[in-house]
Amino acid sequence: MKQVRVIITFLLATFCLSAQSPYKLSVTELVERGIQNSLTIKSAKEKVRISEDKKNIALKNRLPDIGLNGSVGYVGKSTILDADLSFLSHPKSPS
Repeated sequence: MKQVRVIITFLLATFCLSAQSPYKLSVTELVERGIQNSLTIKSAKEKVRISEDKKNIALKNRLPDIGLNGSVGYVGKSTILDADLSFLSHPKSPS
């Protein structure tokens, strides 16, 4: 009895199911879909992106660090005094 149910179910399922209608692709559409879904092309694009990232990181590491230091000073004329502060003079200095 169980075999009869399986056979009837199988026959009903095959009669009820209808095949999908075929879809025709043009050559250009076929090529475009092939390019979009190609795993080789996707992996190649990913490898190119990774190599560009590595190149940018290497360029950043190669560039020197730039620093800026500065100081400001003024050299005026010196004043010479004696120990008892009686003699005052200003020697010549280059300008």
